[in-house]
Amino acid sequence: MDNYKANRATGRKAVFITEDLMQLRVKMKDYVKSIEGVTNVFTTDGNIHCTKDNRHIVINNPDDLFKVITQPDWKTLNFNGLTYNVGQPGGWTNIMFKH
Repeated sequence: MDNYKANRATGRKAVFITEDLMQLRVKMKDYVKSIEGVTNVFTTDGNIHCTKDNRHIVINNPDDLFKVITQPDWKTLNFNGLTYNVGQPGGWTNIMFKH
């Protein structure tokens, strides 16, 4: 009997496993959930997974937000003085996180 059938036999409806995320990843996950057209947002091993336009996307850092939105709203993520320089390695300058 596979795990799904064993779980159903106990009468439970669903199983949810939670994982601890760092504050930045929680903010990014909540932000990704709020983006129109993005569905199936979940995390595994600290990575944020989602679906947009029938494509599976993995978000591991703020750079990856460009995979789901053209210009992320950095104020929503509480970044101060954050700029992105296209063409530079990493692209980020003046990173200061607001606590």
